[in-house]
Amino acid sequence: MMRAPKPYIEKYPDGVLDATAYRPACVASVGSGEGSEDCLTLNVWAPATRPSTLLPVRVFLHGGGYQVGTGSDPMVNGCALVSDSDIVQVTLNYSLGVLGFLALPELRDEAAGGTTGNWGLLDQRLALQWVRDNIAAFGGDPARVTLTGQSAGAYSTILHTVMPGSVGLFSAIEPLSGSMDAMAVDFLGDAFFKAGRIVEALNCSAHGYASLADCLMGVPAADLVSAKVAVQRSARDDIIPVVDGVEMPKHPLLMMRDTSIPAVPAFVHATAREGVLEVLDLISDALSYIKDISSASFEELYGVLSYVVPDGETVLAIIQALVPIPEAFVDRFHAQYNNATHGNYLEAAIAAQTDNAYLCTSRRAARAYAKKGAAVRFMVTDMALPPSTCISAIGAGVPGLGVAYLLGAFHGYDLGGSYLMPLSPTYQAFCPYFTDAEKNASAFLAGVSSAFAHTRVPLPPRGRIFQAAATDVLRNLTSWPAWTAASEPTLWFDVNEPHFVDGMATMDKTCKLWDDMWEYMVARGSEFDVPVVDASPPPSAAGRPTGKRPRPRRALRSPPARALRRPPPLRRVPSSSKRT
Repeated sequence: MMRAPKPYIEKYPDGVLDATAYRPACVASVGSGEGSEDCLTLNVWAPATRPSTLLPVRVFLHGGGYQVGTGSDPMVNGCALVSDSDIVQVTLNYSLGVLGFLALPELRDEAAGGTTGNWGLLDQRLALQWVRDNIAAFGGDPARVTLTGQSAGAYSTILHTVMPGSVGLFSAIEPLSGSMDAMAVDFLGDAFFKAGRIVEALNCSAHGYASLADCLMGVPAADLVSAKVAVQRSARDDIIPVVDGVEMPKHPLLMMRDTSIPAVPAFVHATAREGVLEVLDLISDALSYIKDISSASFEELYGVLSYVVPDGETVLAIIQALVPIPEAFVDRFHAQYNNATHGNYLEAAIAAQTDNAYLCTSRRAARAYAKKGAAVRFMVTDMALPPSTCISAIGAGVPGLGVAYLLGAFHGYDLGGSYLMPLSPTYQAFCPYFTDAEKNASAFLAGVSSAFAHTRVPLPPRGRIFQAAATDVLRNLTSWPAWTAASEPTLWFDVNEPHFVDGMATMDKTCKLWDDMWEYMVARGSEFDVPVVDASPPPSAAGRPTGKRPRPRRALRSPPARALRRPPPLRRVPSSSKRT
């Protein structure tokens, strides 16, 4: 798209829109670019019986790293939640990757104030404006809109709280596993550098286009995606939202301190092993030594993966492939994440990604909201024991009990539960092995989200399913205090023993490294050790990026070509291990 979206104001044929089927997803910014450019639609679920009063509304933004995803994902089908909890649920599509977030001077949209690179966020805002203007026709209350999302959807949720143009379109937020740091937003110079490499791969000048803007608007979407894929070296090269000076006047860390932007009640979520999928994805070649992953034991899987993370330099290389670690912080990183502090280097890598990209960033946002006087609740979800093979099969794409124990409460673990997935006939038909613990956890997750939508307080959980199936989960959870300057009560949700921990005591020491690192990078205006490009001049007419390239990062070690030695059996590492 690469332009601000415009509302659809034409009349439907015969005054009726056929909304009995989902519309296509937006073009994905991976692979061959599957999807459609005609994709900006939303989905609404409402109770079958219209209530006498307007109901609270939840608007959900899907995840996928800003590169993939759709609001029509069956995991976030709102039917069960709406029927159980008396709310109105909305999901939506937004432009992705190169079509949603490509930033260049030539693409500044003067009709939208000169913004560049944040088209996907503007798509989301247009959907929120539609909800404000139309949701009452579905029984929803436009004055009680909770903006929620998971992963990139959570990043987006946080970003809208600091974008002046989005203020007033929602009255509370519920981000799941995402905040506003390296994977959420780019500095302008870094964004121009990444876009310049894509332009170079397109070779616009050789195809007769009069200008770079004409080329970017004229080439097929699949060609744009192919160019992005061709030059991508790691996840850090993904095209994501940008601090453009217009829609996002300053970095979100600074915008959060702007007292002119009001804060709203927030219910912030994370999971206990957020970083495990991203770490394992980078070393997954080691699993080729296992004949059948789905039947492998935890000990076999863990032993092989531990073998290829033998030292601290490998841990650093893994994390550097995901998020930046400036040279000035490398020694502190090694001191905090090693075999002595976490039992082995594999766990150190998982903890580093969990803390850096999710727990500490979410805590930083929660603290900023609380400092502004907003009522903030924070929750970390752990794995429900005993597990089935279902959640890992559905959420991570890999079945197996050993896999389930290896992953624990991975990134996205709580999403399906929040939409009553283990209690859904559709998913039970696909995987009938959900345990009672997983069903109770799901009822609780959905119940606290619904309660927050209704009352802005997660307890007591709301919903008929929770009342029938999981009231014993509450035990001693009679109240849920909000964060203050002196206290940060954080619910550690182990379905068998949910309890509150002191967020200051458990996270202060761990998060100091990451808090200091992000202050350092925001002050420099770049995530790289040297500025990669001046943010003011455009790429040359030939489409070549200007400025310096980032320093190359150390390559990950590969497992040896010979057969791996079978490591000694390991005891399962509990996913509830607390890190300090």
